[in-house]
Amino acid sequence: MTDMENSGIETEGIEAAGIETPRPEPSCIRKTARGLSTVWRYVKVYYWFLRANWLALMAYPVEFIITNVTGVAYSLGSVAAVWVLFTQVKAIGQWSYPQVLLIYGMSIFSRSIFHLFWVNLMSLPAMVRDGSVDRLLVRPLNPLFQVVAGYLDNDDW
Repeated sequence: MTDMENSGIETEGIEAAGIETPRPEPSCIRKTARGLSTVWRYVKVYYWFLRANWLALMAYPVEFIITNVTGVAYSLGSVAAVWVLFTQVKAIGQWSYPQVLLIYGMSIFSRSIFHLFWVNLMSLPAMVRDGSVDRLLVRPLNPLFQVVAGYLDNDDW
């Protein structure tokens, strides 16, 4: 039995004429499609925010290069320090050299994700005090998204 037969609407004449009765789309499918389009929209907007921040950082190319070179040197120096330590000992407790490198890599990765998405939230109280949150509230985007995507801090990679 179809939904239309259950509802008491006569469909025999329509189906006999060869006209297909429209089946309503389940609401869960509509909500999922709408949600995915919203997510895709925010991914595209986030790309444009990152691009604008990247171009702003590239306005001073020497500072950009020095900042990134020192960040890479810091990371390589940390790995070198762990390597020097493990040339003297086989393991620290039960931790081997590859395991310590894995833990170090995971900590750097999680710190980078934090700085990419959440470090801007620390500036929210200052934005409320100086009134710049009002500018975010009149835009057609989620204000929290705008705060999170507003600035790319390349000093803390």
